[in-house]
Amino acid sequence: VAPLSDDLPPNILDQNGLDIRSMDYALDGTLAVIARHSGEAGIWLAEAGKPLHQLLRLPVCGCGLRWSPDGTRFSYFVTTSGGFRVSVLTRGGAPVAQVVSAHDIGSVDWSADGNSLLMTRRDAKGWRLWRMDLTRPDKSVPVSPYGWKFVRVSGNMMFGVKSGATGIWRMDGKPRRLTDWPDETGWWA
Repeated sequence: VAPLSDDLPPNILDQNGLDIRSMDYALDGTLAVIARHSGEAGIWLAEAGKPLHQLLRLPVCGCGLRWSPDGTRFSYFVTTSGGFRVSVLTRGGAPVAQVVSAHDIGSVDWSADGNSLLMTRRDAKGWRLWRMDLTRPDKSVPVSPYGWKFVRVSGNMMFGVKSGATGIWRMDGKPRRLTDWPDETGWWA
């Protein structure tokens, strides 16, 4: 973690040799990471100012870790033999919801209210944004036209990267490009 002042050294989080694949901070400063350590995959947590501790082991290393807006749950996804599995867990590691998709997944993020997951998936027609209500994880509904490969939510604002286009776009309201970079292969959320 970069220090707040140039005269201080950085704080190294992976003292134990973690190979971090995905990470996110909750609003209260709790860090969650998906990483490999000694050949095993897992999820580690660190409350603000405390060391990382392993919350649980995973059968395979995941990615796309994202905290819910209220910081009580987090989501991540893993590759499976038939596609992808998106899991939602409590801060303590208890399962909340899970969905399996045969389609490629570009990104997963939380809706502003924390009641749904927003995920970009690719089907035969291309990339599209879908909403999965956590009370009905078996049912997803499309919420955008085709073309959105990666999406991120910040409060009531939504940002995305289009398939086949450059730039980061503001998606809430009429979509408008905010930056001329990156292209769809250069933005990993």
